[in-house]
Formats: sequence, C-alpha cells, structure tokens
Amino acid sequence: MSSLKFDSMDLTSYDEVKDADYIPGDTIDTGCDSLESASILLSSGQRSLQLEDVATAISSLAEACYIFSEELEEGSEQSTEAFHWYGKALLEWARMEGSVFEYAMEGFDLGEAEEPKVEVEEGEVSREEQAEIEDKVAGALEENYDSHDNVAKLHMDVDMESEGESSESEDDSEGSETGEDDSEVEDESVEEELAEPSNLELAWEVLEVARLGYSKAGNKTALAEVYLDLGEVSVENQDYGRAVEDFTACLDIKKSLLPADSRSVAAIHYQLGLAQAYSGKLPEAETNLQSAISILEVRMSNLAKMEQSDSVAMEKIDLETCIQEIKEVIVDQKDMNEQIATGSVGAKLATRMGMKPESMMSAKQSGTATVGSA
Repeated sequence: MSSLKFDSMDLTSYDEVKDADYIPGDTIDTGCDSLESASILLSSGQRSLQLEDVATAISSLAEACYIFSEELEEGSEQSTEAFHWYGKALLEWARMEGSVFEYAMEGFDLGEAEEPKVEVEEGEVSREEQAEIEDKVAGALEENYDSHDNVAKLHMDVDMESEGESSESEDDSEGSETGEDDSEVEDESVEEELAEPSNLELAWEVLEVARLGYSKAGNKTALAEVYLDLGEVSVENQDYGRAVEDFTACLDIKKSLLPADSRSVAAIHYQLGLAQAYSGKLPEAETNLQSAISILEVRMSNLAKMEQSDSVAMEKIDLETCIQEIKEVIVDQKDMNEQIATGSVGAKLATRMGMKPESMMSAKQSGTATVGSA
C-alpha cells in the first residue's frame, strides 16, 4: 500500500538543497560572531534534515538553539524557529531509534525457546544496513549529548552553574568518605541514567518551547505546524488522547487560514481520524476521515475546471489514490471495537498510523508538480 500524499508543495527549496554540493556529516566552521554563526547553523540543520541526515541536523540545531538562547531574549523569532526545527529533528531521530528496535526484535518469539527466525522481505533494508543506521544513531547520541543537555537545561530553567557547583561539592564529599559500598555507586548511576529524558520527551519539551514562542508572536501558520509536530510526538509515544488535542488545535488554525479544498487540511483530518480511532473514538474518527475525502473530492472538482496539463493529470491520479486508501481505512475501522478489545489493531491501520507526516502530506516523493498553493 503506497503512502498517502495530501499536499502538493513548492519543491523549489528542496530541489535547491538536493542539487547543492553536500556531504552528509559535514560540520560547520563559521568563523563568524555568535548570532551569525547560529543563523548559519540553523540553515545547515534545516538543510541536513531535508536531506535526511538527521544526526548532522541535530548537532547543528542543538548548537543554534544554545547560542540563540544565550544571546537573544526568550521567545525571539530566531530562537523559536531554531527550537522548532530542533524538535522536528529529535522526532525523526526517535523514529529512527524506534525502527531500529522494531527491526532488531522482528522474528523473535519471546514465548518460545526456539532459535529466532528473521525474514527480510524484498525491498527492505538488510541487517548490515540496519546495523549501520544503529551505529550512526548511537554515535551521534554520544557526540551530541552535551549539546542536548545544555538545551534541555535552558528550556527547563535549570541553573547550569549552580548544578556544576553542586556536582563539585558532591564529588568532594564523596571523596572524603571512606568505605562506600560499590553497589550504592552502581545504583546511583542507574538512577541517573533512568532520569535522562528520551529523545521523544526532549522533542516534546523543545516543541513546547517553540509553541509558546509562536503563540506569543501570533504566528498562526507556524503555530499550526508545531501543533502538528507535537501531535506526531504523541502518536510515537502512543499518547493518542494528547495527539487528538494537538491535531485538533492544528486543524482549527489551518481551517481558518487555508481554502476549502486545501490538501493540508485534508491531511490533518486524516491524522486526527487515525488518532481518534486509536483512542477509541470511532464515530469521530470516521467523521474526520470522511471530511478528508470530501475535501479531496472538492479539490478534484476544482482541478477539472483548470486548464489541463500533465501536472494537473498527475495530481488527479494522486488524489484518486488518496481517496481510495482513506476509504480502505474506514473499512478497516469497522472491526476496530473487537481489535481494540483484544489488543490487536489491524495491520493496515497500524501501518498507516506509523507513516511519517511528510510522506502523508507531500507529493514531492512521487514527482507530483505543484498545483495551487495549499
């Protein structure tokens, strides 16, 4: 089943990035003052994320966030944008980690003692490739942890200097004590590790900073996007109730800004419907999925009134595919009550729920040309 692609987007910026000279993993040595360096790091991080070099994106964006937070007032436009993109990068990183874990567990039956069997279907990445991704994620985590920690401390109002002094005093007191039990030291280390936030938790915290900044600035367009990203974080965290709240907030804003045939609005109806299905609100879920179909049908009708071209014909095909797949989702939901009761959600619906928002909302992957602005 192909991924749904709702929005027809302007590809100019993506193509410019894609065609530019770029080596994954490049680091930035600006030689500029702090704010100019942060701006360059922000642009570099955005570029890396568009090219799916998530580790490099996180490194650049984390440093940009730190500099902006040190140099600018809280809630500044540049700082808010940097936090938003950093949150998006952390979300992608968490997805990568999740896919690595799921792939590692594939084929293992924990209820049996037999040798685990792992099958790699045609078209899937090999174990060697998956191991390479896992190593890259682990390496990036170790390399960038200090930056992440600094940013986390900034937006959680932790006094870094006092923490450093506290650490030193603790070290001195520990050094003066004799005969400390080794097991207690190990327990403390375990507790510290458990206290470290996951990438999903950090993504949510960072995106919340961006949400507050956009709200204060009255930037409704950006605020809608950050609500969408927050909803995606909640979906990854299986907190579907919160996802419904965030997707609803995003939908309300987009409906006030975009035309009636906006594919972006249809995409949010779709994602909201899936989140509602997983939270047990099946009637509301079907209503939103039907709304997505209705919007796409209006779009189809409007395209028929336009001068016909190859790009228009391609978008019509794309829309027809979207409509058909949403109808299949609605059919899948007919037995959702039984599936939820047994804890087994249909494979098709689970696959759709795990789709990345950009693959659902963008037509760029299929080469669909831009038609309209929404």
